[in-house]
Amino acid sequence: MPPNLLLVIVDDLRADRLGFAGLSRAETPFLDEIAARGVVYSRCFTTCGWTLPACASIITGRMPTSHGLIHHDERFHAEKLPALLGDGWATLGIGNNGNLVPDDISREELDAAGFDRRPEVWKHFGWQTGFETYRWFHKQEKDGPFHAFGEWLGERHDDRRPWFAMLHTNLVHDYDEHRSWCVDVERFLGNPLPEPLRRFRDGPWIWKDPPNGLSDDDLREGLLAKYDGCVAEMDRRLGAALADVDLDSTVIVIVSDHGEGFDPAAERVHHCGRLHDDLLRVPLIVHYPPGTEGAPPPGTVVDTPCSVIDITPTLLRVADRAAGELAGADLRDLPLDRPIYAEDLGYLYVPPGDVCERLRRFDYKRHAVASRAVVRWPHKTIESSIDAQSWCEEYDLELDPGERVNRAAGAQRPLRKPRHDEGAVAQTWRALRADSDERDLVRFPERYAKYARSIAKRRRLPAVTAYRTFADLPDAEPITFIVAVDDPAELRRHVLVSPCYQHGKHQWLFVENRGNRAYGSISQLYADAAQRAKHDLRFHVHQDVLFPPDWEQRLFAALRELDNLDPSWGVVGAAGRAPETADGAEPPNVGHWSDPHRYHKPPTAGLPMNVQILDELWLGYRASSGLAFDPGLPGFHCYGADLCLAAHDAGRKSYVIDAPVVHKLVLPDGTLIETSDQSHKIEGRRTAAFRADFLRSADYVARKWSAYLPFRSTCHHYVLPAE
Repeated sequence: MPPNLLLVIVDDLRADRLGFAGLSRAETPFLDEIAARGVVYSRCFTTCGWTLPACASIITGRMPTSHGLIHHDERFHAEKLPALLGDGWATLGIGNNGNLVPDDISREELDAAGFDRRPEVWKHFGWQTGFETYRWFHKQEKDGPFHAFGEWLGERHDDRRPWFAMLHTNLVHDYDEHRSWCVDVERFLGNPLPEPLRRFRDGPWIWKDPPNGLSDDDLREGLLAKYDGCVAEMDRRLGAALADVDLDSTVIVIVSDHGEGFDPAAERVHHCGRLHDDLLRVPLIVHYPPGTEGAPPPGTVVDTPCSVIDITPTLLRVADRAAGELAGADLRDLPLDRPIYAEDLGYLYVPPGDVCERLRRFDYKRHAVASRAVVRWPHKTIESSIDAQSWCEEYDLELDPGERVNRAAGAQRPLRKPRHDEGAVAQTWRALRADSDERDLVRFPERYAKYARSIAKRRRLPAVTAYRTFADLPDAEPITFIVAVDDPAELRRHVLVSPCYQHGKHQWLFVENRGNRAYGSISQLYADAAQRAKHDLRFHVHQDVLFPPDWEQRLFAALRELDNLDPSWGVVGAAGRAPETADGAEPPNVGHWSDPHRYHKPPTAGLPMNVQILDELWLGYRASSGLAFDPGLPGFHCYGADLCLAAHDAGRKSYVIDAPVVHKLVLPDGTLIETSDQSHKIEGRRTAAFRADFLRSADYVARKWSAYLPFRSTCHHYVLPAE
């Protein structure tokens, strides 16, 4: 006889707000126990960021475009799990919000529920089809779903059939309400919950118009406390409801349909209309009865990415039923390199920008909206469109789990405000008239030489002659580039428009460190990122460096020359401080690059040149040399000096080579930087706070390498700090 099957869908539950996921303040003893006795799938992705399509994917094992419920004006086009199990099963479905309303609810009952929309909108999904029994509860009925399941389970004693039950609860979703479990949260906050947060309108509205006197941080912490209170109450009720389930004969799947956003800085709040991981990453726990064939041992954590569409085919196979044409995998034997998909064709929140009001949501009734994501771990791409406009986002989920560094070049959002019903002709003419600097970024590498000539008198750039591409260079090899990012807009206008990035042959590791939240030490950041480096040749690069089109040709020619000159070289860069001279005169800076001050151009015949210390515009070395960054170096400065002195200490030299770059070409808004005072970051170096932070790093390097004092970088003369 097959095991019983229990599917629990906890609406709106984030993957990271649970005890077994590492949240120390979480009050989830029941889920933690089930996780310890079952299998946790730590990289489970849902198919959509809101309830209707995502729940339908869970119960059918299909993507939204396959099961049909892409928005509120559609119904199921595919069979649900109860029907796929076939005859001989007792089946129960329990829904707990408006997106799971069955067709047979009366008009009077819907009217009494007080929905904002007309009842007709909610009566055509087909949720009850295929279930022997289907119960629906308004979201205000917190006890109803749990009691209904307990009553139904208690009636099974005389029914020998195996059973399948879907239990959906909306309790976590309703952290906007005034309930004791989500307003008495002083234990999480350390102080009473602010009065305006006790009850508020569900959705993004409280983020769009915060109560007076509450900062974004106050708002986030208050709402997270309410949310965690709801999670704790859900755990308590779910534990009581499942107390009589026989674990030896029941497969229990606990999953969420989507997560929830609490990131106002990136305008990622609430849910629906976007496909970032705060919505797509959901908890998935599967308890397999003892003896289940192929099941991982209890307590296993599976890191292989999976999808909620894997749940239905897994339950069918455990029940010895055919999974048919379902595309999902068996959770007991997940493929390693499978792409995971998500899509939203109903709603769209546009990324932050000035063409639309903050947190504006566009819907399928007025616009052609679409957003599709694909995860090929650890890489993720999101392609979105609204009417005729489209844009793309690319992230590295392993290095940048918060999806803060968008690696995609080109348009990052709509370039003009979408208009409803303007007509195809008007839309075409407006598209032709659109003036988009974002679109120009895509074409920038092709126009570099012309651009360089056009601003020759205002900001000299390295001259570009005929050159060969990376694929045509005989000595070219792939490089791992590591870039710390605190300003994604600056990154997009420099590194991401460089041809050496756009051709995709190198490995690029972007580490988000906005506001120095992730790392307080650049050397620690680089050392950690280097653990994921694939290639022997490694370059550490500023986010505001633009590589000219001929940079790779110059680079590999210079490295070939350097290998002949000094096969055991240590570190290379674009600029540095020449060695001390015999007469004691201050050594000059050497190398050539373009920065807001001027274009530095020495005789190229003098390169490669051995130097004391290299500038940090970019630094290159081979991992096989044994060189690495010192994680103990504090702050964000002098890591170039430290690396060069480490090379010197190992008997290796540092060299300036003929591979010039452009430093701080434009501001994040695209404005050309003609002088250093136009860059607030350069001007910021003149402050006392900057100098104090710089000296913290410099003093560490001076003490560490005191045997080699005195030595100079391009901007600092190192001496032992005063005690």
